[in-house]
Amino acid sequence: MNVKELIEILSEYPSDMEVTITYGKGGFNPVTIVDFMTLVSNYNEGKNLSSFNRGLHEDYDYVELIDEQNIQNYSIQDYIVIK
Repeated sequence: MNVKELIEILSEYPSDMEVTITYGKGGFNPVTIVDFMTLVSNYNEGKNLSSFNRGLHEDYDYVELIDEQNIQNYSIQDYIVIK
């Protein structure tokens, strides 16, 4: 999803409606941070994410530390991250 698509969806709701994010294995938390990050797209694709407890994409700085030799094999993109 890109920023334009997100704005279009959010524009359908009242501007004072609360926004939450899913938390861990259940429940919801309020959004407290909207941040800009560079991520390695699909870095964890094909890995068992449930036992691994990681999302599909990874922080560029983290991958640079743990997998510097292979980082060029992945797509690196800028994202808006909602926490």
